Amino acid sequence: MTDRLAARLASLIVAAWGDWNGPVVEESVFGTRDAGAIAQAVLGWAGSHLGSGPVDVEWYHASVGCSTALRLADGRGVVVKAHQPRFTASYLEASATVHRHLYESLFPCAEPLAGPLPIAAGVLGTSLATAAGLMPLPDAGRVP
Repeated sequence: MTDRLAARLASLIVAAWGDWNGPVVEESVFGTRDAGAIAQAVLGWAGSHLGSGPVDVEWYHASVGCSTALRLADGRGVVVKAHQPRFTASYLEASATVHRHLYESLFPCAEPLAGPLPIAAGVLGTSLATAAGLMPLPDAGRVP
């Protein structure tokens, strides 16, 4: 992971806040509003749990949780989703089981790759993250 990559992700995080000065979901998920620390947590998690380090950031979005699209050194595109602590491991594991079943049944969805695994100490407890592959273009999907 490079400082340039962390700085790029941090700038995307700050840009997502726009002119909003109130609380942001990142505080619940990561226990901080420090965009640099958040970027380090996401990139470090990806490097530790996806078998290949991140080399580029494609996009960032936050709503109920925080999603970051990354390109890994092995060429894969992935999305790391950091969830608020209220989403328990058992809830996320059940969701991943359904997601994996859909993927293996050739339903047009992203391939689950990792998690749920801890990513940060959120405001109300440990936050977990999951990862899935980036979806291919609709005309480049898998064929049964």
